[in-house]
Amino acid sequence: MKNDSAYNPMCLDCARLFHGCGGTTCQTWTGCAMKTVERKVTTLAPCLHFGCLGNGVTVYDVNHEEHGDYKTVAHIAECGNVKFYCALPTQYVEKVTLAALHQQKEYAQQWESWPSSRQFHEMERCMTTTQFLQSSARFFSMESGERLQVLLSLHAQNFGYTIPKHAPAIQK
Repeated sequence: MKNDSAYNPMCLDCARLFHGCGGTTCQTWTGCAMKTVERKVTTLAPCLHFGCLGNGVTVYDVNHEEHGDYKTVAHIAECGNVKFYCALPTQYVEKVTLAALHQQKEYAQQWESWPSSRQFHEMERCMTTTQFLQSSARFFSMESGERLQVLLSLHAQNFGYTIPKHAPAIQK
């Protein structure tokens, strides 16, 4: 470089390393004036973590952030229904579905130990007012297992979840 004293000291270091930059005489360093940043977009595979936050299980991807936090990809309700917030590869959908089935099994065991009044209260939380007025009386005449199926159906219908019916085939 001609007249080394006129150039920014950072540019002198760069020139000594033969980076091919012409440098700048600006003495306020705001970054390299000639450097172009070449960003490689890498798509990381999802890395799912499951967290119990008090209202079921939140499934989040630690390889991707959204609004300063890990990206939430799915939610498994306490009853075992699942809601996906974005498209996931099949293997990850299967992983979430298996966790939902496990949650559904645990919920069914709890359900059987509850008195019918508690079961009815849980169903009431999933019903709209119209559904409550139209069908509340018939729920007491149902068996416990039937009430659980109605609860799962109402929850899925009214809150946008899906019911995991069976375990997906696991690829090896």
